[in-house]
Amino acid sequence: MITNTNTNNRISSGIYCIRNTITGYSYIGSSQDINKRCVDHSRGLENSTHFNIHLQRSWNKYGSINFIFSTIELVSDIKRILIAEQFWLDEFRKSFPNHMFNISLSAKAPMRGRTFTKKQKQNLSRAMSGHIRSKEHRKNLSLANKGQVIPEWQKDIISKANKGRAPWNKGKIDVYSKETLDSMSKQRLSNPIYHKHTEETKRKISESQKGKGNSNFGRVQSIEERKKRSLGAKLFWKRRKEKEAIL
Repeated sequence: MITNTNTNNRISSGIYCIRNTITGYSYIGSSQDINKRCVDHSRGLENSTHFNIHLQRSWNKYGSINFIFSTIELVSDIKRILIAEQFWLDEFRKSFPNHMFNISLSAKAPMRGRTFTKKQKQNLSRAMSGHIRSKEHRKNLSLANKGQVIPEWQKDIISKANKGRAPWNKGKIDVYSKETLDSMSKQRLSNPIYHKHTEETKRKISESQKGKGNSNFGRVQSIEERKKRSLGAKLFWKRRKEKEAIL
């Protein structure tokens, strides 16, 4: 049932298992790149910073030599990864009851069943307070995410999760520092939509929209359509002025 993780450099997506060979306890997970995920797990365990406290304690007690990282199933269709992970979570729970490191037994909700004490929350808050990513870190994150396209099914999940939630800064005042506001202003001005056109560019745009170059050339708009266009334009400029007032 369990095969060794790939030893080549090919990226393999699917379901993996981290197993303690002495106690028989296992951790089931999924990833679009199993080898990379296992390296991340190993690094966290070696540094005693792994997010799963049960797995971390077992690793500290028995040592890395008594753990096996293995691939259970390769899944080429990314949309099926969570379905496959849930299947194996259920299978391991039936076959090895009370012998799993997984805190949550739901593939879609890994935080389910996980609660933090007041002290843990305070520690997390202190650890993240004042944490600023370096320019190099931000650059690496940007390069890693560049060109990535979020699939429609993932957009749907994000959309449903955020439905009904109020923005974190709604109704709040002075949530941004002066430096942050200046940075946001520079980013906004760097957006092509805010660029000021030269007189020559304005003339060219005007010429291109005249006569047959205009998409509405020869078309007569109804009174109703004119009203809709007028209301839409007024709403657009109203929202834009509100945004500029905030920035």
